[in-house]
Amino acid sequence: MRRLPPAREPPERPGGVSAPEISVCIPARNAGAFLSEAVESALTQERVAVEVIVHDDASTDGSVDALPNAADRRLRVQRSSVHRGVAATRTALVAQARGRYVSFLDADDILLPDALARARDALGARADAVLVHGYFDVVDVDGRHLPDWEPPFPGPRVLRATAAFDELLASNFVTTSTATARRAALVRAGSFGRRIGSSSSDWDMWLRLSRLGDIVYLPERLARYRQHPESISSGTRASGERLRSDARVVRRALRSGTVSLRARRRARAALTAKAVIQAGEAATRQDRLGAVRAMVTAMRGDPRLCRRAAAWGLLADHAMGRELGVYRRSKRLMNRCARDLAGARIEERVRRLASSDPAYEASLERAAETVRRVVPRAGHIAAIDKWDPTLLALAGRRGMHFPDRRRMPDYPVDSDAAVGHLESLRADGVDHLVIPASSAWWLEHYSGLREHLERRYSCLCSDPDCSVWSLQQ
Repeated sequence: MRRLPPAREPPERPGGVSAPEISVCIPARNAGAFLSEAVESALTQERVAVEVIVHDDASTDGSVDALPNAADRRLRVQRSSVHRGVAATRTALVAQARGRYVSFLDADDILLPDALARARDALGARADAVLVHGYFDVVDVDGRHLPDWEPPFPGPRVLRATAAFDELLASNFVTTSTATARRAALVRAGSFGRRIGSSSSDWDMWLRLSRLGDIVYLPERLARYRQHPESISSGTRASGERLRSDARVVRRALRSGTVSLRARRRARAALTAKAVIQAGEAATRQDRLGAVRAMVTAMRGDPRLCRRAAAWGLLADHAMGRELGVYRRSKRLMNRCARDLAGARIEERVRRLASSDPAYEASLERAAETVRRVVPRAGHIAAIDKWDPTLLALAGRRGMHFPDRRRMPDYPVDSDAAVGHLESLRADGVDHLVIPASSAWWLEHYSGLREHLERRYSCLCSDPDCSVWSLQQ
């Protein structure tokens, strides 16, 4: 592998301000209250000279105009008069960057104080490294900490170019707001892919960078990654656009040069696993069309699926809305994906999703017996069941999952949200709440929901397998 030439240092800026070490690039599109905090976190970095470039992608909310530190000479703002998308915006940002290194920060995320100095030091210590990334905190819309995500690696890791490409092709493990790259490498890699779609163009860039040099992972927390309903990730995942964008990334990478048969097999198996997960989530929202589209995306990405009865059976189950069939066939297909992913970083996660727990399943069977015993045949139940259809299918009662993903795509943010959701379902006819043993933690975590149930409703039964609450007053 040929070593990258050093980046040419740009001349001093007007007024005698020397070139920065790192250019922090922030694409912004209607970033609201988040943008100011993102910019501030970049300007207050320790031990490193930075410039911060914000590219406003035709925002309509005035968030860029309201930046409180607009007079800071290290901050530059670019504007597009028409909406160009995040890929084109990041390309424009890199073209404006003057630092030897370029750091990417999403407008709703936050850099931790020493993040860029750590990234600079890591790149400076390895001449063959083109990209460094790290771990992060997960926070909600108000900046409150959410449960940690599993780190991509258990400790520091340097992936050599070929190994980095093969591992990335199976799954994107680089979180954008922790990523810092050599500007010279970004220039060689070219533009962010506009044809990829509204998601995943960053993954496509990391893949191209991995053909130029090593990728370094730092286990330190470098950023705060914000989860909220208005983010690109949330919107594209729910619509299926993220899966379609991922499929385009994989197709492009497989055409980009020599790729081993093992890496091709892993990439296709990983895409199938993503499609099965996406289709399952659509099924829990009763979005049959979305589920079918996800499976078609997988079958287009891996022609071998078209020769497998399990894939066609799963497609038919989705089309007919057979939720229990979807659940069981999905596990079988995920098991096949796990075999094809042998040795890949994500193999263990796919195996966990594919695995069955006999004790858990036996507990659900006993819980279903309890429901049949204490809930009238005309009853309408909601089950806190992690969107596993087994209990509802065996209980023999009209029912729905709690939360109902058509109204609440994920778990409630707090007790008030949980209580509000319960009452909205009750207003629509739900008259019993079932909490299997595997979800008993809800009454501890959402203590306000427990207090609401105890104050207003009656517990018909509580045994080692489930509790059943009557919602009739």
